[in-house]
Amino acid sequence: MKEFASRIKKAGNLERQAKRITDFKKINDNKKGKKGNFNKTLETLITALGSDKSNPSCRQEGVNFTEQLATLDKCMEDIESGCTLEMSDNDTAEIDNCKKAGKDLFAEVDECLKPSKTLDQSCECFGTLTKDNLDTVKGCNISGKNNMAKEAKKNCTSGFSKCKKAEDAVVDIVDQCKPERKCGGAGTKAEAEKQLRVLKPLSDALNNQGFENALKKAGLDTGTGSDGVLPTRRLRQADGEGKACQAIVSDWKSFNSSADRGVPGVGGELNEKETNNTIGTLNKLNNNENLDSDLASCKNETRQGVTVTFAIVEIRFYVFWCGWFRVFVVEIRITIITATFFPEVAATTAAPQVTTEATLTTAAPVGKRNRQSFLRRAIFNQ
Repeated sequence: MKEFASRIKKAGNLERQAKRITDFKKINDNKKGKKGNFNKTLETLITALGSDKSNPSCRQEGVNFTEQLATLDKCMEDIESGCTLEMSDNDTAEIDNCKKAGKDLFAEVDECLKPSKTLDQSCECFGTLTKDNLDTVKGCNISGKNNMAKEAKKNCTSGFSKCKKAEDAVVDIVDQCKPERKCGGAGTKAEAEKQLRVLKPLSDALNNQGFENALKKAGLDTGTGSDGVLPTRRLRQADGEGKACQAIVSDWKSFNSSADRGVPGVGGELNEKETNNTIGTLNKLNNNENLDSDLASCKNETRQGVTVTFAIVEIRFYVFWCGWFRVFVVEIRITIITATFFPEVAATTAAPQVTTEATLTTAAPVGKRNRQSFLRRAIFNQ
């Protein structure tokens, strides 16, 4: 009885150790299976920090995001390496065997010591027990594997917890660092008012049709370039083209450059200085008292029976994209800002007309090509 009862404590330990090893391995495997769970949070944080992981920036000063970014960036790698608890088939068999022996020995002794048995019955019960489970329990030692599993679980949960804490901290960081949500390029009502003070004069200048009217009057408004597409062959300046004509082309190129920089799209950063330059160039083009004679100075040249007006092709091209810029960038931007920040004004303001110029009827098919790539093509010397 003494020999069997003295092994009861070890039998219980073996059973608990075996269960602990199995449970810890399950925890490690489970955490390892979730190693990619933090990737989405990392993507969200990187986006909030300007979408450049190697050069992060925050909208607000003093926000400490460096540690969280570094932690989340290594989560997948750290969890992969930190949550690895490998067990061979021999290790598993040994653990299972010791667990079973300990459990069976405990059950055998417990049966012999039932309070319902007399002393004689208990003595007889112990006398019939075999020593198979007893010898197995005596020879079992899985404490090393238990300690290994315990340490592995500690490392795994510690690394996973670190990633989890970083994930929780990201909520506030993203809120503080994410780029300010803007509609039509404006994030606040004050900013919207400031932008409208710049955009409305530009809209007025774009709606001045002095140049287009002169072009129509001269019968030069239609033909090559008027659909916003340049000819595939390379054009050159014709000999004898008037300086006034060349000056017009130069002004249109100036308009193109300043307009792109001044209002770079519906939501781009507005550049007041460049926008004012654009307005100045448009006013110069539209209010030119000598516009009729200046247009007449553009040289016509006939080649293979086709009359080619080199400067006029270029001018039509810029006039088309000027109309596109007015309708699909400036007017839409003004409409978005007004509807977002001044709904009471938007409710009483008519929507901008987008079909006033016949040349814009082809804007949809041509629009699939990038406007800036058109304007920056080297087919003309710019």
